[in-house]
Amino acid sequence: MSLISTFWTLDKIKLVELLSKSKPIEKKVGKNPLIPFMKQKTEVVYPWLDFLNENAHEEIAYELSGMVMTDYDLMLSQVAESIFDLAMPESNKLSEYCGGSAAIIDYQIAKNIIENIEEANFAESDVTKFYDEDEKPEDWRFEPKVVMSTGEHIKQWCSKVTPDKLGILVIG
Repeated sequence: MSLISTFWTLDKIKLVELLSKSKPIEKKVGKNPLIPFMKQKTEVVYPWLDFLNENAHEEIAYELSGMVMTDYDLMLSQVAESIFDLAMPESNKLSEYCGGSAAIIDYQIAKNIIENIEEANFAESDVTKFYDEDEKPEDWRFEPKVVMSTGEHIKQWCSKVTPDKLGILVIG
């Protein structure tokens, strides 16, 4: 199964609410057991996606594997700060809550990410070199054009972040 990447924008004033309402909740399921020493079954509910669906705007759908996004971010980290390096500290809490990797960015961070991508100016040969240096097996590699298109997608998402809106990227 492939990882999925989703891009969101959220009103800046809702950040505290996002974090407070995204904490996983243990919920009892089924009937109480008839035998006294047995415990009722529980499941963990992860409400972060429900919160985003109700309060945020999902931006341009990313139709590629989240692994492509991860590869691109790793390439970016070799020449500049990656998206996750630049992300706000609150990203760590959201990552913990969603069980994936989350990056929350503000307007200035979004501008920095766009600049980093433009300065990196990756070519297809850079993607091949990255995979070769990482000794990634051929069947785990993505086409260089596909990896490079990820930078354009990230820039489009970052362009939706304003002084009043945060950007949220979740890979998981």
